[in-house]
Amino acid sequence: MAAHRARHAAPSGHPSPLTAGWNDEATPEHMPRSTDQIIEITAIRLQGGNGHEHITAVRWRSPTTSIGLATRPRIVEWLGQRSENQAVLADGTAQIQVAVQRRPNQPAILRTRVEGRWTDHLLSLPRL
Repeated sequence: MAAHRARHAAPSGHPSPLTAGWNDEATPEHMPRSTDQIIEITAIRLQGGNGHEHITAVRWRSPTTSIGLATRPRIVEWLGQRSENQAVLADGTAQIQVAVQRRPNQPAILRTRVEGRWTDHLLSLPRL
């Protein structure tokens, strides 16, 4: 386990994960703190296709934790832990809800929801 953490730890003097040249594949996963109740998803990582089911990780930020990177399953889990936990996508001055869509016999996916309908806003985010 320690070797796993060491392999993913940023060497001293490296830029933050938000600066150019940083390898996102080596960025350790950071989840929102228990005091965070709302996060904004700012970028997505896709693997194997371009649909919601291919989102493997998201970059997020919150007022108290700054930034983080987490896998889709971890964000799905976090959203399900407490009803206060919310994820949004900023669209100008509006915030669009990011919710968990559960489909029969398939993994849960993250998707935006506007006026009760599933939308594709999440797929317009920058890629990691």
